[in-house]
Amino acid sequence: MTIEEADERIRKNDEKIRELQKKKRQVMRDINAETRKQRTRRLIQAGAIVESVMKRPLEDSDLARLQSFLLRQEYNGRYFTNAMNAGRETEIRDER
Repeated sequence: MTIEEADERIRKNDEKIRELQKKKRQVMRDINAETRKQRTRRLIQAGAIVESVMKRPLEDSDLARLQSFLLRQEYNGRYFTNAMNAGRETEIRDER
């Protein structure tokens, strides 16, 4: 193999590397976009649940009170976390 042939092979391989890196970046963007969509959906669902319990729409002033309430529940005994995690181990095992 001549030096020119070796240089050409290196150039072609470098181009393939760049193409694969570009594809990888696109896949990562797609994954991140899907992750954001899923999170947004969960946040909307959580807000809808809170509104259904309150029997009225959430207002901006409610958000600070809601956060304060949840933090107090956690401080007083992790009531919210414990309630949310109750039965979760069973659900996870059942999914496997």
